[in-house]
Amino acid sequence: MLWDLGFVQRSPTIIDEDNQSCIAIEKNSMIKSRTKDIKIRCHFTQEMIVAGEMQLVYCSTELMIADALIKELAQATFTAFVNAMMLEDTRLDQSERIEEHDAARSRSEQEQDQDSPETRINPCL
Repeated sequence: MLWDLGFVQRSPTIIDEDNQSCIAIEKNSMIKSRTKDIKIRCHFTQEMIVAGEMQLVYCSTELMIADALIKELAQATFTAFVNAMMLEDTRLDQSERIEEHDAARSRSEQEQDQDSPETRINPCL
């Protein structure tokens, strides 16, 4: 998989998975008769595992830090997962948003006032 992105892959890409049924299906091709409705992308995953390019590893749900990006979590869990991913909250509170919006509008109006009529571009053309 990394080869397709231009990187040398010396070991399998580790995929943390909290669904043990998913891991069992991918590791055991004998149960494929019961999983006929699985899409092609799941079969691609098994091909990567067989080729040694990917490895599914069980990770309990309590340790799955990516859940902060896709699930609604308790505040403490969310904060712990976000910190583990080394992300930071860059959202502005409402008053800061209003101030930034007003400042941007003011700068835009000042720039428009400084342009001479000859240099202005008609957006309708």
